[in-house]
Amino acid sequence: MVFLGTLGENASILVSYFESVDAVPRLEKDAIPATWMLEVINAGVGFSNGPYTQLRYIRIWKQDIGDEGVAAIASLLQATSGVKIAYLELLDCGIGEDGCRALADVLSLQKAPGLLTLNLDYNLEIGDAGVNVLVDGLFNNTALKQLHIDYCGVGPNGCVKLAQLISLPMCAVEVLSLNGNNIEDEGLQHLSLGLARSQRLVTLNLSDNGIRNNIEALTAFRDALIRSKALANVDFTFNLIEPEGANVLLPALAQQENAKLQSFLVDASLPGDLFQQLNRARKAEGKKKGKKGGGKKKKK
Repeated sequence: MVFLGTLGENASILVSYFESVDAVPRLEKDAIPATWMLEVINAGVGFSNGPYTQLRYIRIWKQDIGDEGVAAIASLLQATSGVKIAYLELLDCGIGEDGCRALADVLSLQKAPGLLTLNLDYNLEIGDAGVNVLVDGLFNNTALKQLHIDYCGVGPNGCVKLAQLISLPMCAVEVLSLNGNNIEDEGLQHLSLGLARSQRLVTLNLSDNGIRNNIEALTAFRDALIRSKALANVDFTFNLIEPEGANVLLPALAQQENAKLQSFLVDASLPGDLFQQLNRARKAEGKKKGKKGGGKKKKK
């Protein structure tokens, strides 16, 4: 499914669901979705001649566009394209390291206003290598506010670069989602080093990452929760840290120490008393349920 949209009063659909290339018969039948979509935008099909400059959203789900398709889409993010994309979502699209490199090359040159949200969830081939090249391109980026890389095969090594990114004063990222990866205790410790120095990160999702009760890693995470300047929401569910690990984190949830932390969600497999002390949910959320088994789901 391919969805294109505009920003505006109604956030209306610009070119609703291109589900087959029959929608644009002048294009080659074997063209990959991202390629023919790009031709539609640049040719101004259905509009006046030239690209449709009001396009703001691109969402592509479960289309095997691969790295070649991402490279085609990345060209839309260039300042010379005449199109100002604010939201790019490529879910389960067969993206790997080369696709991340294509995005990084463009994002490294972007200044605000530019792409605000990048969602690459469910691209299992990205891995640490893909994350590392992507983050290299974000070191000089001052526009991106949300980075979603859920279920992308990210491990401990990828957290080293991510930590460096969020620690930079110029980094604009406010939301970082790593749900369903495998950063484990080692990755948590790496990430905590950057989190402790982060100035703008508000929301962090580390749910279901194979984090257990490594005391050194949890201590670093606890200290980072206290020291982080803006962090307000953390999802730590489906990480079986056990009572020993929970007790390490408790000081970070003391109201007088960390009133800025509005939401901190932990797995419900913890004993009831510890869960009540550690879990902090905003009223609108209520209590988020967890499962003892960890609930791994690595594919959509």
